[in-house]
Amino acid sequence: MIPWGRDDTHHLNGGFVDTVVKAVELVVSYGKKRVLNGADLAVGRGEIVGLVGINGAGKSTLVDVLSGAKNLDTGHVVLAGERFAPESREAAQAAGVGVIEQNFAQDPAVSVAKALFRNTFRAEESHEQLRERAVELLDEAGVELDADGIVADLDRGQQALVEVTRMLAEEAQFVLMDEVAATLADHEIAVLHHVMRRLTAQGRGILYITHRMDELLSIANRVVILKDGRVMQTMAARSTSAADLTARLTASPVEPGVRPDPLRPVPAGVPAIELVGATVRGAFEGLDLAFRRGEIVAIVGAPKSGVREVLQVLGGARKLDGGSMLREGKPVQFAGLAGAEAAGIGYLPDSAPNETASDKVVDAVGAPKDLRGEIRRARRMIGLVQELRIRTTDINADVDTLSGGDQQKTALVSRFEMGHEVLALAHPTRGIDVVSRRAVFKLLRRLADSGVSVVVLTADMSEVMHWADRAVVMRDGKAILNAANQDVDEDSLVADILGHEIYSGTARRAR
Repeated sequence: MIPWGRDDTHHLNGGFVDTVVKAVELVVSYGKKRVLNGADLAVGRGEIVGLVGINGAGKSTLVDVLSGAKNLDTGHVVLAGERFAPESREAAQAAGVGVIEQNFAQDPAVSVAKALFRNTFRAEESHEQLRERAVELLDEAGVELDADGIVADLDRGQQALVEVTRMLAEEAQFVLMDEVAATLADHEIAVLHHVMRRLTAQGRGILYITHRMDELLSIANRVVILKDGRVMQTMAARSTSAADLTARLTASPVEPGVRPDPLRPVPAGVPAIELVGATVRGAFEGLDLAFRRGEIVAIVGAPKSGVREVLQVLGGARKLDGGSMLREGKPVQFAGLAGAEAAGIGYLPDSAPNETASDKVVDAVGAPKDLRGEIRRARRMIGLVQELRIRTTDINADVDTLSGGDQQKTALVSRFEMGHEVLALAHPTRGIDVVSRRAVFKLLRRLADSGVSVVVLTADMSEVMHWADRAVVMRDGKAILNAANQDVDEDSLVADILGHEIYSGTARRAR
């Protein structure tokens, strides 16, 4: 049961606060699988509660219940002192619940201003009517986005900041944020935290889900650990550390990250893929970059730096306007994504996983040609389910029955298993828990050691430090840094991304 004895208040920082939402003994099942198993939770007004758990712990299902997307089997929820059992997302929103989903979707054709007000009473107003207030909200949030810009032109991180600012436009008293920071760089997380503090200063309560432990502890008042559909522990954020929290999550110590061996031989020979004098209008011009077999290259940069477009060109999602691309030293022009696939390139875009409801988990390892192939495929998928900690008991289950993080792992498997010689991956560990994240990069390291060229777009500098052989920083359409791992550190990378020195520490650690 809830660990405090009063229905309408609970203890926080030496005093009592009004409880905006309380969930009691929540039970939800999918078929024979019980996903929430008596979960209890409370969030106060003006409080940020961090919710953590490994993939498949039940976090996304809890969000679905509180946002009106999923009905309870048993248990109940109280919102602002009244029973809360919405039959739809719209009903939950009308009751005062705002939500940013892990795999949020925005209309790509609308302006930023329209996206900000899409769930408010002003949703039907024109862009021109909304523009002035949208500019005010973006300024209040500290978000450097153009209210006139179109959603389709934004990368995933910028779209996430639109979602965050949207919370200021809505009258929600309780806000759910599911993996908002997954594709945000440290300096963008500072903006996120600023908005979160604005929301709590207005008396709103926030349930915040993230796998970035140090970032969580820099903003949350309390941390709740969810395991196997139950709340196992609740603690004050100030009373724990990222390492301790990770150990509690996994019930065992997690190996510390180790930087790649600086004496590891540099791959020789013709690059697996190379940009020569490459130009994409509005993104970069005359760019030279080479990616070799056997190495993991992390490519990082702020929005509009050109980094997103580089990955799109490598993956066949965008054509060059000038210059050339070489594959094993020979000029190539991909006929879209299919052309890149045919050339041995696996591409993971920065949008949410796009597997359809009809896809089965086992389909990630390809289609079998005969019975023997079917058996080999099943064994391989079972091995990957265990290695990547995908929470399923049935490899023939639909992908959309998995947690958000496990859907991301399945999307990765589909790229890993096709025998590609080049992998161009945007935010591969988005929504993936800390233990599984290590498993993903260990698998990428094995692929690199087998001769695959791996290019990773990431916003998490710790991933660059612990797993990449080389770091490329893009700024203003130029590769302003192309250095071996041992020659960089997190703060110098962020300074290169921004073009100026930053304060001591990073946004994730700043309180």
